[in-house]
Order: sequence, then structure tokens, then C-alpha cells
Amino acid sequence: MQNLYPNSIFAVNFVIFFLLSFCVNAQSRSFAGLPILPSKQEVEYQSNLNHLPEYKRILSIYEKLVEAKGDRRMPVPQLNLRSEEAHVASMDYRKVDISLEKKAYDVAEKYGDEAIAFLLAHELTHYYEKHGWRSDYADAVSDLETGKILNSLNDKILNEVQADVLGGYLAYSAGFGIFEKVNLLFNDLYKSYGMKDKLIGYPSKNDRISLAERNQKQIVKLSNVFEMAGLLTIVGKYMEAYAYYGYLLNKYQSRELYNNAGLTCMMLAGSMLDSESLKFDLPGVMDLEFSGDSRSASTFDQVNKLINEALIHFETCIIMNKTYLPAYINKVSVYILMAVNNPQSEIRNIALTNGNHIIDIELAELKMLHPESDYDRYEDEVLILKSILAYFGNDKSTSINLMTKASDMGNEVAKKNLAILNGSIMTPVSPDKVLKVNIDGMTAAQFLSSDLVSRNQTKIDEDYTFRINDVKTENFRVLTHEYKGDEQNSGFDLGFVVSKRSMTASFLNGLMLGSEKQSALDVLGNPTRSLSHLGGEILYFKDSCIIITNKDNKIEKVIDFKEVLKP
Repeated sequence: MQNLYPNSIFAVNFVIFFLLSFCVNAQSRSFAGLPILPSKQEVEYQSNLNHLPEYKRILSIYEKLVEAKGDRRMPVPQLNLRSEEAHVASMDYRKVDISLEKKAYDVAEKYGDEAIAFLLAHELTHYYEKHGWRSDYADAVSDLETGKILNSLNDKILNEVQADVLGGYLAYSAGFGIFEKVNLLFNDLYKSYGMKDKLIGYPSKNDRISLAERNQKQIVKLSNVFEMAGLLTIVGKYMEAYAYYGYLLNKYQSRELYNNAGLTCMMLAGSMLDSESLKFDLPGVMDLEFSGDSRSASTFDQVNKLINEALIHFETCIIMNKTYLPAYINKVSVYILMAVNNPQSEIRNIALTNGNHIIDIELAELKMLHPESDYDRYEDEVLILKSILAYFGNDKSTSINLMTKASDMGNEVAKKNLAILNGSIMTPVSPDKVLKVNIDGMTAAQFLSSDLVSRNQTKIDEDYTFRINDVKTENFRVLTHEYKGDEQNSGFDLGFVVSKRSMTASFLNGLMLGSEKQSALDVLGNPTRSLSHLGGEILYFKDSCIIITNKDNKIEKVIDFKEVLKP
């Protein structure tokens, strides 16, 4: 069975991880907040300093964090720069207001945007995780014994730990990296605010620093789990990838995670069908394959269940953020898949009508109401969808015209689909041309055969184990996935050697990081599958490698992979 997969926007840095530490909530009880440092006196913020140039800087950082979170189900808190010196930073749940004190800004500013993001992301996490609900509720029922019990409970430390990890995950996903100068920042904040190292009701300063440093390791682990989920998706291990996304969603919710989980459902549904009913690759944006009437009813039901699950995930993305364009594009692909999967003409027509409505009405409305969104980034995916919808609307000439436009933009999925529309097939790399990459002297096959054991492992579920193997090199990382197998299925190990930006040597026939995409195609031939990500394309060459390109069509990452069955 030929596998036909979507164009997927699949942030290959798999940014969904975040950064932060143990310091951020500020407020007296009157603010219903979670102060990072207790004020020596009751202070409520009055005026703001939002007219200063410093405010423009922190607002820019804040907006990146809010965008990375992508959750618009709740109003975005107003950000203020304050003159008072009491709390470092704070979240006022009554006013939906986050404040950063100018004094704290002056301390953090010395360590760059990462330190400022560190403080703001922590506050945002308190807000989105609703950490202030209990104190508010306890105050509301303070005349009852229950209110007294609630007020006596101290979950501040637990909230701070969660805000550190998830806030760090947020800052990392917003592009601020891992903040590695936590100790310096804390020492400066405590000194500037005249606080003792040990404060009643708070972790000690040393514990805060130690916990923050340990949390950084957790953030890195989560980011690697997210990256592995994406890699498993690329190589067609959809059930495994879905388990990884489930693991992450149990710890953190974001539009990207819901989107990618939904896309994985789509691709899994497509992999269960034959390729006779739909000839094309469907575009999908990660931030499917098709049907015939001869399959069993059980397969039909399973596919429909996956389609409905994918729709739920994409609709959750849109509920979280109405302007998140990848979810709309993916929904259109789901409706095309739904149409192909159903033999009843009425259901097929409804599904195709829904797909056309999203393209012609919903996206047009979004473009008019939110012109700031980058619609041009998805123009080729939209053209491919319009082409496929036209094809199923029995307008082949329009379909060819639209697919040609997308192909002329350099989209590899469009090139493949255009060849099919014109009656030919772009065959992937031939077996006699299979070439193996070498990443700084290491291949995935070599690593798996070495039987190295890593203590840095994560139990995704009862069946799957993820390992980060800390090879002592600056030029690559190794991620592995293990399935031990059961009575019905053989186990396997799957390894990925992932290049780092520092690698300068050639990995294959003169190809290097920074080489043109076309050079890779000249060496490796047509990819088995191509996907999109926000900054370029993902080219999957079965039995060879994965190549990631940037918006300038230059190679920015190469990944060697190998699957080894267990005896």
C-alpha cells in the first residue's frame, strides 16, 4: 500500500518547551496573588510606568509569551511596569493584571531578555493554571470552618514548582531558551529587596536556586519528548507519536500540542486506508491517506473515530486561539479525508462543503478581521487544498491550475500532486540510490548496535520508553524510542541521530548544513514524503535520512534514523 501523507507544519525545533524558575509571584493577600517575596509592608500598586521605554521592551517579551501559549479562552492580563518596591512581580486575579516592578526589571535586565521572560512566564503560568482560585474562595467563605481550613493549607510551594516547570516550558517555546543564570538573578533580587535567605512560608533561597536548576533539566526533557513525537510522526509511527503527545498533554496544554495530536490522528487514519480513492498528499500544518469501499466495516469505524478525534483536537486549538491558522488548514484536510472515507454521497458532499466553507468564508473573515496574521505563510497549503477540493468537485482543469501555482512556489507536496494530476508519478528515491548519512562520525545504526544504556529515560506509558542519550559531542544528539513488544507484535528500538547547529562537516556527498535544498534533492532524489513547518520544509527519505530546510531553502538540520527489531 502506498503511503500518502500530509504537508505538516511541524516545528522541527519542536519548540514547546519552556523555561522558568522559582521566583515570580508577587502580591500581598489583598491582591489574591502568590508573592515570590513577602513585602515588608502591605503595598498595593497605584500608578504605572508604562510610558517609559523599558515598558516597550517587556511588552514585546510578554507578547511573545502570550502568543506561544496561544490560549485565548481567558482574557490576556494587562501588563504593567510599576514603581512600587514590594513583590518583584505579581498577578492580580481581580483586575486580571500582571505587574513587574521597575526595581526587579533593573536587576533582571542585566541578564538579558531571558531573565525578564523567566519572571513574566512564571506569572502567566500562575494565571493560566488558576493558582489563585483557592485563596479567593477561602476568603469568600472565611466565616465557615471550611474557609479556615482552606486558608491554613499551604500549597504555595507546589504552585511555585508548577509555575517554574510550565513557565519554563512556555518561555522556551517562545524562543527564549534555557535561562542558566538563575543563581545570579536570585542572589541579586534577594539582595536588592533586602530579604533574608530563609523566609517563613517560603523555600529558602538556596532551595529555590537548586529547584530552578533541576527544573531546567525537566524542561529539556519535555522538549526532547516533544521532538521525539515529531520524529515519530515523520517516519510514520503514528500510534507511538500519539502516545507521546498524550504524555505531554497530561502535563501541559497548548494549541501546538492539540494541533499536532490531531494531525497525528489524521495521519493514522490515512495510514489505515488504501490509496485508490484519494491520489494526493493532503496538506496539514503541524506547529493522511485514504479509502476504498472494499475494506471491512471495523476499519471504516476506526477511521471515522480517528477523524472525529482529530476534529476535536483542531477545534480545541481554535477555541484556544481563533487566529491559529494551522488548525483551520488541518480541519479542511480532515473533511477531505471524511469525504473520501464515506461511501454515502450525502455525507461526502457535506464534508466537502464544510471544507470549502473554511477556505472561502472562515479564512477570508479571519484575514479581514485579523490582518496582522501571516496568511502568506500558508498560501501554498491553501492552494493545494483548493486544488483537491476542485478535483473532487469534478473541476480537474481548475485543480491543475491551482496545484501548478502551489508547485511553482516550490512546495514538494504540490509537485508530487501535480505529477499525479498530469497522469505521472514522482517516484521516491530508488533502492540503488539509497545513501546513508554520517553525522560527525555517528549513525543511528552504529549507536543502536553499541548497546549503550542511558539513565536519562522517560516512561511514556506501559509500552513505550523514551531515552535521551548524552553522547559527549557538540555536533549531535541521540534520541531513542523502545517498544518491548507483546504476544501479537514484535518489539523494536528506533534511534535518531540529530545534528546540532555547530556541525560544520559534510554529512553526505558534500552536503552540509547551509547547503541548498535542491542540492539535497540532486543527491537523494525525490523524498518519500515532504511536510511543512513554520520556517520551511521537512524532507523524509525512507531508509536514508530526514532533512530540515529553512525559509531560504537551505538545510538547517539533518537526522539519521534506524529501526532495529528485537529478537
